[in-house]
Amino acid sequence: MKIAEVIREGVGRLKAIGANVILIDPQFAPRVIEKPDTEQMVALIAATAKRQNVDLFRRFAVMRYWREVTHDGKSAKRIATSLGVGCGDAPCPNLQSTANPDWMRCKRIPQRPSCALAS
Repeated sequence: MKIAEVIREGVGRLKAIGANVILIDPQFAPRVIEKPDTEQMVALIAATAKRQNVDLFRRFAVMRYWREVTHDGKSAKRIATSLGVGCGDAPCPNLQSTANPDWMRCKRIPQRPSCALAS
């Protein structure tokens, strides 16, 4: 099954149970942008969001803006800190994926005990 079909099917399943759906495109990060198909993936996610009438958070564009326009590579870290999460070695209990449990790893930052991502 192609990735476009997987995304469409997943969005369809979520909408079928009445869930609010927001697609989020990839990060603008060195290991992501070095892949030759990154721009295609960003476009695919945007087209899927439009076609299936769901919201889209354009993380790739936001992070690209921080890096290329503001020349501020630390904005993402400041935002994560303000949310009470950050990159680390332990899986985040609030951001798990059944398809790929290692897709996101985070940790709570001690000085901010309340995690904005907690349910």
